[in-house]
Amino acid sequence: MIVLTIVFGIDCRPQVCQFSDHLRIVIVNFHRCQVFDNGFDLVLYVGYKYGMVQGNGVDLKPPVPMKPAPEDQPPAGHDFPPDIPRFAWVDPGKVAAGLEPFPEGFDWLRQRGFRTVVHVRPTGEDNTETRRLVESKGLKYVPLTVSPQTLDRELVAEFGRAVRDEAGQPVFVCDRRGPLAGALWYLHFRLNDNLPDAEARARALRLGLKEETDGDAAELWLAINRLLKGM
Repeated sequence: MIVLTIVFGIDCRPQVCQFSDHLRIVIVNFHRCQVFDNGFDLVLYVGYKYGMVQGNGVDLKPPVPMKPAPEDQPPAGHDFPPDIPRFAWVDPGKVAAGLEPFPEGFDWLRQRGFRTVVHVRPTGEDNTETRRLVESKGLKYVPLTVSPQTLDRELVAEFGRAVRDEAGQPVFVCDRRGPLAGALWYLHFRLNDNLPDAEARARALRLGLKEETDGDAAELWLAINRLLKGM
């Protein structure tokens, strides 16, 4: 397995791209890359005055980056996992979100003390393997099936109960692609937390919500708007 790490000088969320059994690309921001300080074959620094490459046996250090904003840093004792794409804290230390982890990502969740995985999936998607992986790590598995047809107040309330359950925290929320969980987050912020639309939308965009209103997203937005009109 060859692991290529691309480290950007500008801010970005950690992401993992598994191209094959032989190549994995990890994208991180420099001020978070200290959590990825081993296990990589090649590191490419991008976005500084000079491009630099660091490989095995080579010690080329980029300039010291600007300190990240406090609200963008993980809570004390927590970091950002390379095996969970788009990992982000929603309520630091209590609730996090991201795309469906690679198998090693569930190990990371268990090691960091997570208790629950809320798995958002479309109707008809087989969740057998994901359930097996989650439960094999000793984590509670909570499946939520989401589609434009099933998106209603009860589903949003169920989602709210799952992420607010203190006995099950820390909670990790994921789906395979992002938009379904993003839609749930948006409605959760609007209906459960009573946030203004602009704030709810901005927070949900970080968590997978898509603003496009065409293609596959069109029907989902129709369901979202129909639900909000009934507020």
